[in-house]
Amino acid sequence: MSAANVSIDRVQGVLWNQLEEFEAGYDQDPIPENQDLRALSIAWIAVFVEEAVSASFVEALTESRIIQ
Repeated sequence: MSAANVSIDRVQGVLWNQLEEFEAGYDQDPIPENQDLRALSIAWIAVFVEEAVSASFVEALTESRIIQ
């Protein structure tokens, strides 16, 4: 099995986009499925493409109202 040729920059772009969209829809009630999928995609990338999660992204996520 060979490793996939993945652009870390593109994955980081997806992370930032998902976080921005998640924050924009944070106060929706009931929580729509796309919000769950955004949160799942961020978590999945953080676990399985760890090298794409920059220190600045971790800082933004930590400072976000999402996990406070």
